[in-house]
Amino acid sequence: IKGYIPVWNRPHLKMVLGINYEREEFEFENPPTNYSLYNELENRGLKTLGSQLVVLRPIDETRYVLGRVKGELNGDYGSRELPLRDYLRMSYEFIYGWKRSPTFSWGVGVQVGYTFGRRSIYPAIVYNRTWNNRWGVESIFPARITARYNVSPRSLLFFGYQVDGLNYQITLRQPVAGSPDLRSFELRETEVKFRGRWEREVYDFVWLGLEAGYRYNHAFDAFDRRNGRTKIVDSKLAGAPYASVEVFLVPPRRFLKKTTNK
Repeated sequence: IKGYIPVWNRPHLKMVLGINYEREEFEFENPPTNYSLYNELENRGLKTLGSQLVVLRPIDETRYVLGRVKGELNGDYGSRELPLRDYLRMSYEFIYGWKRSPTFSWGVGVQVGYTFGRRSIYPAIVYNRTWNNRWGVESIFPARITARYNVSPRSLLFFGYQVDGLNYQITLRQPVAGSPDLRSFELRETEVKFRGRWEREVYDFVWLGLEAGYRYNHAFDAFDRRNGRTKIVDSKLAGAPYASVEVFLVPPRRFLKKTTNK
């Protein structure tokens, strides 16, 4: 579940507040696995609860700066064994860009976050361009690149890739053999999705999204945070196809028309 709310919308400053909640579980085909750390993941509810603020500040008619700060609680934070701050993950983004025309903008900057599993700093290149009334591209490299095809005003196709990274703090239910003092571990998950997506308006502000593709697993490793985040499990998972169905809401067309007229 996720949503975005414009909290300030003026020509010289735009601010958007976002919220998100996700939950995922891992189920092994033949449990128990006879490996304690994997058994800890079996049917464990791993949650992500986050909030972010995006700020767009035009400098002049061409240049702009874009900033984003995001905080998330990641893990099985229903447990009382660890303080809530241990589950907190912060990420940041800063882009300096140029809007060359209404259909073309680009920028450069940095991102600090967990897209690649562990917290790291990496460059970001923004390139958004619409060539005609059918084709366009939306990208922030290296995290994602998406080509867009406008089938109609009410139907859109997307193709590209996206890097997803998650970082969970997990409390152990039972001591691990050989490490009786280990109370928790950090799970880093990184995958690359090669995807195709179709979005279709169902009724005015109600849209349907269908997505399918291939998930390539880059990392699924566990770390002991006590000793400089020492790797304690190095997993090699196979890739797999995936599919998803979404229903989402957008501003009604009559609201957008009133805003444009004002």
